Amino acid sequence: MRRGQRSKKVRAAKKTDRQDKTKVSEKAALKKSIRFYGGGFLVIIIAIFLFYLIVLFTQIVDKKNITSYMVRNGSLAINNTYRALILRGEKNYTAPVSGTLICFSGEGEHVGIGSPVYAVDERGTLIGATGELSTELSKEDQSRLKMEIGDFAGQFKPEDFRTNYDFLHDISSSILSISAAGLRAQIESGTSGTAAIMYSDHNGYVAFYTDEYDSVSANDLTLSLLEGAGYQKKQLMTGDLVDQGDFVYKLINSENWSVAFSADDEYASMLLGHGYVPVRFRRNNEVLNGKVSVIEVDGDKDIVTLGFNNSVLNFCSERFTDIEIVTDGITGLKVPASSVATKQFFTVPVEFAVGESEDEENGSSDIKTFMKQVYLESGEATVMPLDINVYSEKNDLYYVDNTQLKYGDVLIREDTQQKFVVQDTDSLLGVYNINKGYAQFCQIHILDHNDEYTIIAPDTVYGLREYDYIILDAESVVDDEFIYE
Repeated sequence: MRRGQRSKKVRAAKKTDRQDKTKVSEKAALKKSIRFYGGGFLVIIIAIFLFYLIVLFTQIVDKKNITSYMVRNGSLAINNTYRALILRGEKNYTAPVSGTLICFSGEGEHVGIGSPVYAVDERGTLIGATGELSTELSKEDQSRLKMEIGDFAGQFKPEDFRTNYDFLHDISSSILSISAAGLRAQIESGTSGTAAIMYSDHNGYVAFYTDEYDSVSANDLTLSLLEGAGYQKKQLMTGDLVDQGDFVYKLINSENWSVAFSADDEYASMLLGHGYVPVRFRRNNEVLNGKVSVIEVDGDKDIVTLGFNNSVLNFCSERFTDIEIVTDGITGLKVPASSVATKQFFTVPVEFAVGESEDEENGSSDIKTFMKQVYLESGEATVMPLDINVYSEKNDLYYVDNTQLKYGDVLIREDTQQKFVVQDTDSLLGVYNINKGYAQFCQIHILDHNDEYTIIAPDTVYGLREYDYIILDAESVVDDEFIYE
């Protein structure tokens, strides 16, 4: 009996011990499971976070640097400097006999009809062997020479050193003509017997030089003539020897004169639109208003002439002169030059449009409806309406988006059933408007431009308006690209 009870107690104790071990084992497994799953969840969270960082970094790296620009009204002040050819009304005179030249008029001096201009000493006895004249200068003559020297000193620029030679000739000619005045009485009295005075037959300004441009008029101009490569002039003065028939002097017989230079055809057209432009002459800083004319030549260059009707005296001794054209800025919408793009469009006759839709934002009818020929699954031809964005209208043609039509599409004219095959293209200048959140091409009409900015016409159909936002760099986007702000 006691042995049986002891056996039962032993079995009970063993059972309790096994239960305790099982509980311990379950607790250990539970702890191990908690550690495993807890660590794995943390790893997943970290992996997701790292993946997010990688995606974010990739987006930042790949994101385009797109900058917008708000359109405002403005203008340009364009300054352009050119070396221009001077064209004048000139008449050349030649020596009636051979001999030594004696000048009575100074360079650029005004003479009237019957005024003594020069004489030719056939024997060369009136001037000494040295070719010089000796006489004292009056106070009036001294004042005249001082004025000439003062004018040159005030206008001289070190970078234009060639003017020194022109001045040397001019002042030498003036001194010799003053000195030669003492011979007039002797020649006029006939006591010399070797020279005859030649008198002016017209009013004008005297110039004792000749060059290859003496007979050139605006109708003779070419781009090579305007370059003036290797230009030289022959300056005459008292004491020079001339042969019969040689050039002696020219008479500038009109106050009407002009300057000519070559310019880009776009800039030439812009100047022509002004009619008159202010011109600053760098030689003396004088500003004159010149009447613009344009001579079209081959290529992208035109010849521009600017006409004047006064101040020819100041440029009698020059054939080329440096000018600066200062145009008052044309007012319009001012946009950066970098924002201007060129885009190709299909051109479609306007009569093929059957309707239009108004743009709710700007009130313009820039969506037109066309009837496009399509084919059913059965192969039967039919037509369907197609709304297409229109960007411009020129010469009875609509410029339509080339993403909505493709080469070879057929449009049907509703009233006559006439067919038009889409194939002709043309380009337009424009900018990318981003008011709607994507890059939308918008045609522009250029009024003026320089290297940095372009002035465009405001309030044009399908055009741009003040306070619109555009892409600063047109090359940074493509058509209809969504813009991330």
